[in-house]
Order: sequence, then structure tokens, then C-alpha cells
Amino acid sequence: MMHLSKYPVISEKGIEYRVDVYDDEFGITRVAIYTYVGKTKLFKKDKFKHLYGNSNYIGFGSSAWKHDYVAMAKQQIKKYEKLEKEERLDKELKNKGISKFEEWNGKF
Repeated sequence: MMHLSKYPVISEKGIEYRVDVYDDEFGITRVAIYTYVGKTKLFKKDKFKHLYGNSNYIGFGSSAWKHDYVAMAKQQIKKYEKLEKEERLDKELKNKGISKFEEWNGKF
């Protein structure tokens, strides 16, 4: 079973990620994105938080990608950053909607 890991991978936005690419038990290539959160207290090892990919995502058919793991990793990071931006904008709209509702006097 293949498992590749690269840190840091720097996105177009300048954000550092760790990217793991591996084949699962069904032969589907998975690409997982992590962010660095610091060192562990006991052994001072790098610690990462899972952000995107893995079981949350239907894997890649690596043959269709011609086993271009770099392209697969870039695609996954772009998808994550797009999703994160959409979630952030949605949260802002939700907060504005809540404020507007709370300020509303209840009249039509």
C-alpha cells in the first residue's frame, strides 16, 4: 500500500499544508489535507490537524490522473480553499441575518 506525505506544501494563497496521498484498501487513491498546529509536549513531534479529504471525500481514480500525485494534491488544496471560502462567506451572511432579525421591530 502506497503512502506519500509532503510538508510544507504552500498553496497559491501562501498557506502551508501537509498533504498525504495514499491508496486505501480498495485501491482508491485518497488525498488528505492537514494544517500544522505545533509540537507535541512529550516527544516534541510535529502535530497536524486534519482539514479535508480522506473518508469525507470520494477518492481519485489515480489511473485517470495518470498517477500525477502532484496534480491530485493541488486539486485537493484548491477544493479545500474554495470550500473554506464559501463556508466563511456563508457564516458572515448568517451572522448578518441574525443581527438584522434581532434588530427588526416585528412590523411588516
